[in-house]
Amino acid sequence: MEEQYNDVIIEHFDDIRILYKTFESERRIILYDVEAGEMLPIPYNDFKLVLISKKSQLLLEEEYQHAQINNKILVVVSDSKYQTIKTCFIDKNSQQQIYIPELRTIF
Repeated sequence: MEEQYNDVIIEHFDDIRILYKTFESERRIILYDVEAGEMLPIPYNDFKLVLISKKSQLLLEEEYQHAQINNKILVVVSDSKYQTIKTCFIDKNSQQQIYIPELRTIF
């Protein structure tokens, strides 16, 4: 299953960067909804409130802070069918065409 999420991020690498840049000043994360097959720029605070467990909220907060400090885009992959949320980082300025994300489970 992990490979499927990696493939989605690799396939949409440029689209993720473009979408993020469009909303960069608004503190957005990029949410990829696997079931809907769509990518959305979601305000960080709004998404954090959706997470039910305090542990998931804290993990997301750590991931978001890491992204901000290290000039990265936080990408969240949500798959309701398997009830999982994964996160990874993409360098804001990277021109890489091949990118293997390190996914972390937060839910």
